[in-house]
Amino acid sequence: MSTPSYRLIYFNLRVLGEPIRFLFNYIGVPFEDVRIDRDKEWAALKPSTGWGKLPILEIDGKQQICQSHAIAKYLARKYNLDGANELESAKCDEYVGAANDLRLEWRRFWFEQDQTKKQQMKEEFRDIIAPSYLTKYSKALEENGGKYLVGSGLTWTDFFLPVFFELFEDTIDKNILDPYPILKEYKANIFSIPQVKKSIENRPPYKI
Repeated sequence: MSTPSYRLIYFNLRVLGEPIRFLFNYIGVPFEDVRIDRDKEWAALKPSTGWGKLPILEIDGKQQICQSHAIAKYLARKYNLDGANELESAKCDEYVGAANDLRLEWRRFWFEQDQTKKQQMKEEFRDIIAPSYLTKYSKALEENGGKYLVGSGLTWTDFFLPVFFELFEDTIDKNILDPYPILKEYKANIFSIPQVKKSIENRPPYKI
């Protein structure tokens, strides 16, 4: 059976696209990395998308999968990165779902226009919101042996968390992971995987 033709459509951002790019590069499956200009191209493309949002994965030019979680889950199941059993698969969903909740809190800060309020939101995220999640992730990682979040091997979950951690370091506080050395080491280990490292070295500059 031939490998499907994949086309990943997202903005030229990390956020929800980068974990899927990492997944593709790790499994070694070719894909077309389509990066949409939000200002110049998105308005025309948006009506043709399933839910009016990106990313989208096109398969053989016929089928579309929308939503980053669904795309990653599809690839993980197809290429054996969804845990060793149903419980591990569910834990992958849990950890990425919680990470997305945290990302949405960050998103409120990022798109706030009032600069005084924006600074207050930044401090709240750094001092209150993020620690409530990072403490739990630190504990979960420690209980699982420190290398991966779920089970004894790499899962698709491990491509999401480090990307979000990097995003928070770059936009909130470069030292946000300092109280959680196990998370800093975890991020460094995932980013040092040869396929991920190469992807990082070759990617274009990102604003976020």
